[in-house]
Amino acid sequence: MPTQAEQSILDNGKEFSDYPRWGAIKNDPFLSVYTAIAKFLGHEKDEVFDCLRLLERELADSLDQGFRQNDSITYFENRTEQYRKARKDAQFFTKKGIPNSVNNMMVDGQKTLDQNKNTQFSKLLTNILAKNEKDLKFAVDTPTLLKFLSAAHFREIMSQGIQFKDPGALLKHGDLTHRIQWYLIGKSKINADAKVYQEIATYAEGRDIKMWDGKDTKLLEQDYMFTGLWDALFDRLEAEGNDKSFVKKNKWDFRCPEILNMYLVENATATKNYPILTSILRMRYEKKAFIEVNTPDAPTVNSALGPFDGPGLQYLAFKLYRVPFARLGELQKGRLIATFLANKGAMAQWDKKRQPFDRDAENPTLPSALNETGRYFK
Repeated sequence: MPTQAEQSILDNGKEFSDYPRWGAIKNDPFLSVYTAIAKFLGHEKDEVFDCLRLLERELADSLDQGFRQNDSITYFENRTEQYRKARKDAQFFTKKGIPNSVNNMMVDGQKTLDQNKNTQFSKLLTNILAKNEKDLKFAVDTPTLLKFLSAAHFREIMSQGIQFKDPGALLKHGDLTHRIQWYLIGKSKINADAKVYQEIATYAEGRDIKMWDGKDTKLLEQDYMFTGLWDALFDRLEAEGNDKSFVKKNKWDFRCPEILNMYLVENATATKNYPILTSILRMRYEKKAFIEVNTPDAPTVNSALGPFDGPGLQYLAFKLYRVPFARLGELQKGRLIATFLANKGAMAQWDKKRQPFDRDAENPTLPSALNETGRYFK
């Protein structure tokens, strides 16, 4: 019979003993904190909504003088429509089977978006999330995850108290959703900080599994499985997975990032209650949808790449060159692939002013995040 903690944290009828690597959790001093997080994100939607209102208020208060709330909402809504139009234009030629036209439309779309960008609104949300993370004693810098990391690599990042941007995740998941979950926790009545986050990494069930590459009979050995405490509290699936997976329990289960992100992207009540936040996240949703129109098939590009690495390569190409991966020259592609592989898909958040990138240099310095010992550095 599951204990109250097991019912709250696992929420699947199982007991901690069903997870062999969780042996120490019953004596963990943070067990009551894990239980509180599970209840809060999974079953206390009204309390979550109160914390979202605090985030919306912070967004409004952080606007530069001279800008009103409606200015920001109008700006992000216009950006959303620009990304949506650019995506649809590129998809039109995708259906026609004209790859050169697809790439041209993507280049033109990105140019228009760059020309219309207002830097006054840049990092409006991420600056607030970063402040919350500082208050909770997380690491200062935030890497960008460009792929599904191995369980061991993901735990390494967590064990150092590092939050992350996640553009390598699927579209509905959102790239900032886990950081928003921790903002909500930080504004709740739960006494949780980076120490709790680091401890969560110790409860894992990572293992190698075989994954179909979608094209032929070749099976790929990948350590993508991470059915640990992190999944139970912050990364539940929308639908059933394997026998130890953690799945959402209701339509307001914000332990599932897809539920939280799509609530903020699509729900009319959310748009009314959190207009700045939802306009930002809709823009980010359409931006990712646009970038992924012509995602490269990574294993055919380089045999060292995995079947899920394409979105990360595409993201990196747009970030550094402002064009789709397919439009890069062979030398440029080689540089991106080498950097992607060297950093295991976890890149530093780079800033052009602090870490310039010369696109035309013979040996440009590309951003990096993890050195040979696996420690994060800037």
